[in-house]
Amino acid sequence: MTENATNTRRLYSSDEPGPFKDGFHDYLIGGRRDAVAADQKGTKAAAHFRFDVPAHESSSVWVRLSRLPRSEPFADFEHIVELRRTEADEFYADLQHDIELADAKLVQRQAFAGMIWSKQFFYFDIPQWINGDAGQIPPPAERRRGRNREWTHLNNADIISMPDKWEYPWYAAWDLAFHTLSLAIVDSQFAKEQLVLLTREWYMHPQRADPRL
Repeated sequence: MTENATNTRRLYSSDEPGPFKDGFHDYLIGGRRDAVAADQKGTKAAAHFRFDVPAHESSSVWVRLSRLPRSEPFADFEHIVELRRTEADEFYADLQHDIELADAKLVQRQAFAGMIWSKQFFYFDIPQWINGDAGQIPPPAERRRGRNREWTHLNNADIISMPDKWEYPWYAAWDLAFHTLSLAIVDSQFAKEQLVLLTREWYMHPQRADPRL
């Protein structure tokens, strides 16, 4: 267990005790046993398993989240997984009925999986990003001269399709619009909602949002 907190001790030479969000890395790679929560409490959790896997073999770990202890947590595990696999196969069989090559079907299905996986909750409040959080170390001064710094009205808290997750806090709205072309095939409602969302006033520059200009 650890906390989902920035390592201010490493970034800003603070005296914060931790643990921090990179505690798992320090525990596994750095061998620091004190990098994680000693009391086994926190906002982030990870399971650590060690396996010796022979060539051409595999190992599996079954995990189930539950608020209450379950005497047989995996009694219906294989049934549920197989049911979901069957449902997915039926969905794509109908979607790809006019595609003849099995390999082409697989490529498209994997591409759709990547598109669906790119959906995430995106929270971005520019004034908060520039000014920082109360009680925390101020952010770098460069943020005040950064990209889109004048968009002080921007406050995003939505599920959106992310073309480049690594670019946070910026996202490529142009690319996102292209995402909707593919997403419309598997989830037309979500694709429509994305296009509408990007044209809402809080997602646009004030000069572009004003119909008089």
